Amino acid sequence: MRGARIVSAAESPRTLRAMARSTVAMDTVVTATVVSARAEVEVEQALERALAWFGVVERACSRFDPGSELVRLCRRPGVAVPVGPLLFEALGLALQVAEASGGAFDPTIGAALRESRVNVPLMMTC
Repeated sequence: MRGARIVSAAESPRTLRAMARSTVAMDTVVTATVVSARAEVEVEQALERALAWFGVVERACSRFDPGSELVRLCRRPGVAVPVGPLLFEALGLALQVAEASGGAFDPTIGAALRESRVNVPLMMTC
């Protein structure tokens, strides 16, 4: 539904305004846009919360951050390692997609990427 807008009875198209904020997360530029008639401070807080979520995901799932949960997990192959619910769900989904794609999507290629030296965040190559 990209581009679709639902407008409440209290909002008219004349009172709506768009606000956007961007950040760099997960090696890309992430932009969140809100179209609302709510107070600017309320929208700003919502945008900040939304963008902060990308930091949470990055700290759990980044293969480039030595302190991420994913990197800590990968350092212990064959050992049961407790992980948080976010990483657990992300890995579960990745395995489901790998199975559904017949292996075309493969979440286990980290070692091969390191060996082929394709292990540098894209933003570092710019």
